[in-house]
Amino acid sequence: MVEGRRLVFWVSGALALAVFALAVFASAALHDTAPGRGGAALAFGSLLAVAVLAAAVLVDRWLLAPARALARSIEIVLATGRASAAPLPARHALGALPLRVGALVERVVGAEERLGEERARAKAAAEADRRRLAAILRDIGEGLIHAAPDGRILLYNDAAVTLLGAPAGLGLGRSVFEVLSHETLAHHLDLLRRLARGDASVRGSEPFIVTAAETGRLLRCRLSLVGDEPPGGEGFVLVLAEASVPVSGGTGRLLDQLESGWRGPVAAIRAAAEVLRESALDEQTAWFTRVVVEETARLEGLLCELAAEARAMVLQQWPLYDVATGDLAEVLAERLAARGIDVRLGCEGESAWASADSGTLVVLLASFLERLARKGVTEATLSARNRSHGVTLRLAWRGPLLEREEFETWLASRLEGWGLPFTPREIAERHGSEPWLASSPEGGVLHLPLSPPKGVHQVRAPPALPARPEFYDFELAAAPASLESQPLRQASYVVFDCETTGLDVEQDDLLQLAAVRVVNGRVIYGEVFDCLVDPGRSIPEDSIRFHGITPDMIVGKPPPEVVVARFARFAQGAVLVAHNAAFDLSFLHKYERRAGVRFEQPVLDTLLIAAFLEDHRGDHSLDGVAARLGIPIRGRHTALGDSLATAEILVRLLSMLEARGIKTLGEAIRASRSMVEIRRQRARPVEAASRV
Repeated sequence: MVEGRRLVFWVSGALALAVFALAVFASAALHDTAPGRGGAALAFGSLLAVAVLAAAVLVDRWLLAPARALARSIEIVLATGRASAAPLPARHALGALPLRVGALVERVVGAEERLGEERARAKAAAEADRRRLAAILRDIGEGLIHAAPDGRILLYNDAAVTLLGAPAGLGLGRSVFEVLSHETLAHHLDLLRRLARGDASVRGSEPFIVTAAETGRLLRCRLSLVGDEPPGGEGFVLVLAEASVPVSGGTGRLLDQLESGWRGPVAAIRAAAEVLRESALDEQTAWFTRVVVEETARLEGLLCELAAEARAMVLQQWPLYDVATGDLAEVLAERLAARGIDVRLGCEGESAWASADSGTLVVLLASFLERLARKGVTEATLSARNRSHGVTLRLAWRGPLLEREEFETWLASRLEGWGLPFTPREIAERHGSEPWLASSPEGGVLHLPLSPPKGVHQVRAPPALPARPEFYDFELAAAPASLESQPLRQASYVVFDCETTGLDVEQDDLLQLAAVRVVNGRVIYGEVFDCLVDPGRSIPEDSIRFHGITPDMIVGKPPPEVVVARFARFAQGAVLVAHNAAFDLSFLHKYERRAGVRFEQPVLDTLLIAAFLEDHRGDHSLDGVAARLGIPIRGRHTALGDSLATAEILVRLLSMLEARGIKTLGEAIRASRSMVEIRRQRARPVEAASRV
């Protein structure tokens, strides 16, 4: 405002000076010819210059000065938060502006006062919540640590201090990797972030064992990510508890005594008694000898059972969780690079699921490869082989084979340089495994058997595959009269999918059948049906590319008619739903007679419903519809993965049908049936063109 005042006076002064100079020039020019007119010009110019200066003074007094006063009052309001009346002159040219500004200031001040009151209440509530949270955290028996993405500790409780042994490195702003085993924690954090990038619903991992850096104490740890974009973008939370897993003595002194210390003497007694029984003995001695043989045999069997139970007890204390061997290979390769171990790791075959502690397992494999690297090995390959009772990891390499003594030395060496107080043998024992070496034409192979997964997981298959051809020429089962008028969301649905040896229903057979229930417009993920099938025939290689089901995976699985009969019980009383349903339904009908069942319930085809709602535009394959509806497909070309995706599609299509005015099951079935002839007509020109 001060700058404006200066500008006005500078401009008015310059203008007055210019007017006066012009008047002097005119007066001088007219002085000789018309002295009277020259004097008048000078007088007029002087008056005009004075008028310009007077106008500047008036502008300053009536406009600029009141504006400056108004600005000062606003500054006071901004500085103090209180309304202040502007000391305006009696006359000014601002009109009603001061009144309007005053009203606005009063409103702003009132809003600020109310906002201040709300802030005070919110602060008091936050402080109360903080005190309650502090009390809760103080009383929680489990340790709790919240850390930023880079590991800086943002929160911890008293239990964490006790469990970690009150280390000097524990404190706000300090790194959590200073108080817990860096290798183990970093591994599980990387693995969880990797899984979360593929599945946004992933929030935590199963418990794993971690070591307190300062005391070496074993702790059970559960890790959860905070933030979705990216996963763990707001940090992570650790829940710590005491681990009751014994560390020293392998699987424990009791188990060692059962398997080696006691079984040997019992076997020796039995062998001696059998030798005596073959000698010429009197009747009484022979009877006692037979009793000794029989009782030692029974005692040996009891010792075997007791050893198995003791081993199971130890393994139950050690938390194992389901992990994909493909993820293990990726993390292992990163760990080798981080440790500077110059071994190029490749992955062979499809990923398999196993039950393991991935952190310690990666350390075991990395330490073995580190030993191989010292012998000049530069290439290795990790693969997984499914077996009847689990999975076998195979680590193959090119180069020299470890000697037996060197292998035993590695098994017995502690992995303290990797942040673990265990030996490779102890890690293997806690996985219920015994690693062994074998030679190969190019080098050697480390075999490590693992337990089967606890849950059901989709088979990983190659991503880019041609789509299944569309089957549409079928009659949808008519709904009973009692179901015709049933509202769409009140019906119960079973969404299913089949994987087969091929696309010809007459010549090909069922390989996998999976389904999930949809009740009240919601997918019930806890109620699924998933069965592999042994069709009693070979599986073509081209078919394996689609679904990833290999011959060894179906060994011992039930035949098609048994699985179809089980599925009929699972789907009883529900509407059957599938994408491109004619194909999947034809395989169910193929085994009806052999299974002793009939599929007579109504059928909905999500492909036909999508075509009806979208007026035939766009791609109506499962991938195309899912992409338009924003539904991710996990485990594509597996029966369970496709069933879950189709179920999510169905839920969204039900809402779209209701918005279109289709409210009942009968109306939805008629809408689907109307699409059959239309799509048949659209397909005929394509078929005719293909024959030309």
